[in-house]
Amino acid sequence: MRDNAQAFATRFPATLSARQVADALGLQPAPPIDDAIAAPFAEGLAHSATGWQRLMLLDSDGFYSWQRLSQAQSWHWLAGAPVVVTASPDGHDAQAAHLGPDAALNQQARLDFAAHIWQTATTLGAWSLVRCDTEAAPDAASIEMASPDWFPKPRAPKAGSR
Repeated sequence: MRDNAQAFATRFPATLSARQVADALGLQPAPPIDDAIAAPFAEGLAHSATGWQRLMLLDSDGFYSWQRLSQAQSWHWLAGAPVVVTASPDGHDAQAAHLGPDAALNQQARLDFAAHIWQTATTLGAWSLVRCDTEAAPDAASIEMASPDWFPKPRAPKAGSR
């Protein structure tokens, strides 16, 4: 997996624009989710020997909106800037991780999430190229989008606690 990411990072240096990367990979502009929910800059979906792979190009103007899938999903950093991926298993607790190439900076090349985990992501630079793997092709029935103003809400303190 690391070799695949290195090949992408070599082919698509950070000096390229997001448009140049999208054009080189034949990625299409992501369809708008609605007027209030941002979408990745560009994406593509392909079948693989192990399931489905969704390439997403995140640019500084867009992000992967809060959503959850009805199946497990793996995120892979491929090129560009690191990505912050935030996940919430229950709509209350949340944890962020950096997806990227530099283990010395606590970045991970791959993040795995079980089904029904809320996730959001954004690039930490001008653009990031990531791949999300799922067993079956994601479709509208398997994706639950959060409302535009949704985010994990901390639980209220228990009565009598400080």
